[in-house]
Amino acid sequence: MIAPMLKIAGVDIALQTYPASQEYSPLEGATVHRMLNGDAYKQQHWVRLATRIAGDGWAPAALAGIDWSAAVEILCVQPRAIHSATVNATLPAARRSDLTVNVLAFAVVAGELVKTPVSMLVNAATATTVSGATSYQFYYYPKLSCYSSGPTETLDLSGAAYGWSLEAEQV
Repeated sequence: MIAPMLKIAGVDIALQTYPASQEYSPLEGATVHRMLNGDAYKQQHWVRLATRIAGDGWAPAALAGIDWSAAVEILCVQPRAIHSATVNATLPAARRSDLTVNVLAFAVVAGELVKTPVSMLVNAATATTVSGATSYQFYYYPKLSCYSSGPTETLDLSGAAYGWSLEAEQV
């Protein structure tokens, strides 16, 4: 699967500075309470994502002109996957729609992923049934509205390489 072009606040990140990695981590407003008998009860108020994107190349990333005091939109390059026991799944509305293929479906057959056609109706994904499938996975690319302080930028003079990383939290 070829990664799509990363866009941060409308800025296309050029191949010369292309991201080497993107990671997601959960953010949540939650507390685990213990009852008198020791049972745990999780009280959760909200869940969001944090992302960290890093890249390097022979040119600096063109992110210096972005207004980091406001939320920025990040069109992500790392897909996320949703598992379903059936051919149907509900995908998040906050996903990329600018791609030729923005949702992929795979059937799990004998422990292997088998690509299958998928149709979308708003946020409802329906995969084509595959014989012998025990479950299905749906891949999508997130579109996140985030706050960030901006990128950390480096220059390695000995290797003539620019590096950058960006940490952001979903609004």
